[in-house]
Amino acid sequence: MADGLYRLVVLPDGTPFAAGFVSPPAQEPAAIAPYLGAGDGTVRRSLSVAGARLSAQVTREAGRALSTLSQGDVPVLCSVLAAGRAPEDAELLREFVVSMHEAAPLRALARGKAAPFAAIAAAAERPLWAAILIPVVAPPVRAALLAWHLGLARAFFDAVGA
Repeated sequence: MADGLYRLVVLPDGTPFAAGFVSPPAQEPAAIAPYLGAGDGTVRRSLSVAGARLSAQVTREAGRALSTLSQGDVPVLCSVLAAGRAPEDAELLREFVVSMHEAAPLRALARGKAAPFAAIAAAAERPLWAAILIPVVAPPVRAALLAWHLGLARAFFDAVGA
């Protein structure tokens, strides 16, 4: 990941929150490995970010990943990681966007917009970390959560050789 990764974070109504290439610092492998697992599959773990207790679910498959960070039953960050330009990556982005748009909590927050996550489906930059940030936690927690997940994205892309 010599040139960094492309970060695209949007709010539930599609409003951009953060976009652009970033070079996150390398993460301590022991700190991130439990959330990535070893190879393809799903990992579910709890974590504390800026004093907030969260649960993480990360599903990896063939250089791609989906993750959801929740506080209780409420999602606070849903994301997709795509390392390459294979047709499967584009399909994953489309499926992610459709599933997020159909999710009742996000649909209610989309404020009637027909395609609030179109920028995610259209993103061509790689490696890509695209996320939907549901602003239900305090701003300091949000900032720490985004920084933590950026580190997770870096570790994931390093692991798959992106």
